[in-house]
Amino acid sequence: MKRGLGVLIIGIMLGALVYGAMVSTPMVLANEVNGDKAYDDFWRILNDEAYLVVAFNESLYSGNPNATLAQKLIENSRQGELNSANISAQIWLALEELKKSGVQLYYSADELRKMAEEIKKNGLPAETVNELKAQGWTDDEIKALEEYIAKNADNITSGFDMGRFLTNFSQAFVMVGFKYADYETWALEKWKWPNAAKSREDAMRIYGSAKRQIVPDLSDQWSEFYHAYLSGDVGGMSSALDSLAKGMDSILIHSKWTAVRDGGLIYLSGDVKSGSYYWPTAVEAYRQLRRVYVLVNAMKLGNNNLDVKAMLNREVAELKDALVVYSKTISEWKFRPPENPPIIIDPCEKNPLKCRTITSGSSGNSDYPLVGSISNLQTSRLTSDYDIALDVNSNYGYISIKNVSVVVDDVTSTKATYHIEVSFRAEHNAVSDVKINLTDSSGSDSVKYSMVHPDDGTRLWKSKKFTVNFNGKTQVTVSGTVKISYLSTPTPLPMSNPSQPTVSSSSSSSDVQVAVKSYSKTITANLSIGPSKVFFEIVPSKTEITEGSSVSFTIKIRNENDVPISGQWSFHASYKDSSYKTHSFDRSGSVTVQAHDTVSISVGPVVYPVHGTYGYSGIFKFGPNLMYSRDNSSEIVVVASSGTPSPSPTPSAGSLRIVSVSPEPAHPKAGDTVKFNVKIDSSYSSTQRALVKLYIDDELKDSKELNVGTSGASVTLHWLAVAGEHSYTVKVYRLVNGQELWEDSRSGKINIISGSNTSHVEIISIECPEKVSIPGELWCSVIVNNPLSANIDVTARIRMDGELIDLSRTLGNTNPTLNPGRKEFRIGVNINNDLAQNEFNYGSFLDFLDSEIVTKENCGHRVSKCQVFKWLPTPHAFSIEIYNDNQLLDSTETTVTLTYGNYYEKKFMEYYVAPLASGATAGAATALAEVSVSAGISAAKVTAITSVIVEVYNILKQHLGGDSN
Repeated sequence: MKRGLGVLIIGIMLGALVYGAMVSTPMVLANEVNGDKAYDDFWRILNDEAYLVVAFNESLYSGNPNATLAQKLIENSRQGELNSANISAQIWLALEELKKSGVQLYYSADELRKMAEEIKKNGLPAETVNELKAQGWTDDEIKALEEYIAKNADNITSGFDMGRFLTNFSQAFVMVGFKYADYETWALEKWKWPNAAKSREDAMRIYGSAKRQIVPDLSDQWSEFYHAYLSGDVGGMSSALDSLAKGMDSILIHSKWTAVRDGGLIYLSGDVKSGSYYWPTAVEAYRQLRRVYVLVNAMKLGNNNLDVKAMLNREVAELKDALVVYSKTISEWKFRPPENPPIIIDPCEKNPLKCRTITSGSSGNSDYPLVGSISNLQTSRLTSDYDIALDVNSNYGYISIKNVSVVVDDVTSTKATYHIEVSFRAEHNAVSDVKINLTDSSGSDSVKYSMVHPDDGTRLWKSKKFTVNFNGKTQVTVSGTVKISYLSTPTPLPMSNPSQPTVSSSSSSSDVQVAVKSYSKTITANLSIGPSKVFFEIVPSKTEITEGSSVSFTIKIRNENDVPISGQWSFHASYKDSSYKTHSFDRSGSVTVQAHDTVSISVGPVVYPVHGTYGYSGIFKFGPNLMYSRDNSSEIVVVASSGTPSPSPTPSAGSLRIVSVSPEPAHPKAGDTVKFNVKIDSSYSSTQRALVKLYIDDELKDSKELNVGTSGASVTLHWLAVAGEHSYTVKVYRLVNGQELWEDSRSGKINIISGSNTSHVEIISIECPEKVSIPGELWCSVIVNNPLSANIDVTARIRMDGELIDLSRTLGNTNPTLNPGRKEFRIGVNINNDLAQNEFNYGSFLDFLDSEIVTKENCGHRVSKCQVFKWLPTPHAFSIEIYNDNQLLDSTETTVTLTYGNYYEKKFMEYYVAPLASGATAGAATALAEVSVSAGISAAKVTAITSVIVEVYNILKQHLGGDSN
């Protein structure tokens, strides 16, 4: 069970407690935040963000960025950052309150089953019912929820950790805040840097030799923030950060400067005497400040998660680097203290963290440059002491995640195999105790490094391989999160890569940093290449020769797909020399065959010195990662020189192709005569004489000659079935002058039911309902005949749409004992979210069904207009199979239509969480209500708006998707 019924039960049992903790826990809230409406604000802000992103993007395409829209988007993004920080803190505080109250947060599978049984007997607890009603649930919906829990009680197979779930949920909203910071930065860059005139190289030619320092106009605000950060003063950080943000807005939004490509600028400082500076990372500094804003506010509002503090450590380190500029002053003024300097009280005595005293070299030629413009010299520290916040050569290292990518190793029409590649590097200094934790939608992986050094450059880590099934869909999205934690301590900057980490033996939580990056990729099933539409043939110039002669071979590859295919071919032939020593002739190469085309490749000649029969073979591998293959083989007959070889066949343009091979019956039993119905197509201009052969397990069982006209022909071959699984191959040859010229072949597998002792045990009939309303149970009555004189134990299984359902999910008598004669038993399967998610990799049982949109007015939830999705009845194939000792005895198939009678409400042109009427997904932490297409709104715009929502939703999903226990 993966957060299916377990989440539902825990969610509804703790819902009231969590909600109460969120709104009653004492915490410092920003004035503009109303705690109990934060979740309503979340959807409102996200909806506004989606529209503003699309609208501003449209103005970009017009070539005239709309400044008003940009500013609105920036303001809305800031609301989103604060809202996300607030929700993250509320969830964390709720979790802490639950821990203090002694509420059990981890439940084993047995405990969950007991809870479900209790609900099954007595219904939901009164407090839970009241909470659900407060959220808008009707009595019918609550009753449906109780029935759902009762039906699914037996499906709980693993425990659930609500503490871990809520921790991840809280962390997910921090990442949502980061996404708002990305949108905000994007708006600023597109607005202010549309056509940067200067390049980075241009700017560095002017400023490359200038001194490096923190942005002069922001140095005081930064210093105040940095020292509050070092002392762990969250309130001080918040206050100083507001000042720093206002200062950065004053420069980037409200001042004039020269844009430099890649997010840089050249700015004339407020004091003319200070000259100007080049800020190469202005845009990145803006992004980092907004990310720091999210973390600081989450902490201020009560999120004390150590991971949040570790993330702040890393983001602050990168923000400091992004604030560094190349400053040129008009004069090369340097401060030199007077011969008799005044007595100055050392501010470091009051705040040792703020300053570090230089014990030598205290002249104006100090290794630490004086910073700040002349206008604020009176407030600067004009002694040999320096401000650690403004030291641009400080030596904290941090990890920078350069890229996270999903690399698809193999993809077919049914499944894909992939791995994750993470590229990262250490910046400025070595970091130690590096741990990479990967949480993917299909599993997890991790790795450790004792140290990562800047000299290592960009390092690449590859995860293990994961597999995901398409389950009938054409696409599947995989997603996850990479978290890199490490230790960063101030040490002498290494000049070379040491053998041991140069870090202090003791560290504090302020030394621990965390870098986090999410990823997502949609993988498309390989449906464009039909392997059965690719044909591979080796045509010899002669099939019978005299010894000493040679044979040339032509490889023909025909592609009947609508797209080109590429692959690798190989050819092998054997022969003996005059000493009767065997030799090999091998060739290989690559080829691309265009759609509906044939490529011919000449190979040879191969000389055959002595008489005998010699085989040749070849293979063509093609498709993604060469996953498909076609092969062909035959023989060359070499006769002694005294013999008279048969004349060579006359070449003829065209080919014979096997269109299909259909074994009959579909489920043959041992002793049955199996018919192999073969259809053959011909592209020859005249009727051809052909020979068709049937091989079972590479042994010839039947063959027939026939005439194949220009419109094709059909033939039936026979085989007396033997129990077990067998491979079969049908080959077609063109007969010319008595010679068999290979044209085509087709292979497959066939399973023959049981041996002599149980060969007549069979399913007489099954009775299943024509329709089943889901979520619900499908029950079938099965009548089986056992003509033997002894009892036989069988295992009954259900297959749905070709997928064998796990026995643990099957209801009823799955291991009946068949007495002699007829026996009836019932078997069923619970069609629910758990089945959909685990057996078919669907998000819910609704994915099994088609849907139509029914528009209604005033459809509830205080919405003036909305759209309603009605889920249509959909037929599905179900088959009952019986086994004895894992040997299939018999199977029978039927069709059952699955229905869902309720509606799924979607808010008109907005996004919000709307639980299903049945309550089947209630308790899920998040949901994405899709945007609806309304009159006057183009589908393209709706898609663009939806993509913004999906980005945010995926962040939440990525941080929750790997928590399966």
